[in-house]
Amino acid sequence: MKRFVSARRLLCLALAALTLVAFAACALAEGEVFKTWEEYEAANGITSMNYETAADAIDTVIDHAVALYDAGESKDAYEYAKATYWGYYETTGFERNVMTYLRKARS
Repeated sequence: MKRFVSARRLLCLALAALTLVAFAACALAEGEVFKTWEEYEAANGITSMNYETAADAIDTVIDHAVALYDAGESKDAYEYAKATYWGYYETTGFERNVMTYLRKARS
């Protein structure tokens, strides 16, 4: 009986590990992730900047960076993490709006 329980546990652990690998692979292959807002805009046919759309794009890039890091791809993860700031946050006007808000709040 003890061997049967151990074999069943081993099978469950193996299935859990395969499931995690499959989820990681899906996260990495979910769709193309762009490093800049301009690339994202062009690929998705966006003609005007919308902060909600830009925020969703930033979330996608952050999720991709985390998935890369979890998969052991730290150099690529770092590049996508930087892209959230340089390629999206700064270029879409989020940074300017936040700095304006902070300046007004400090006055």
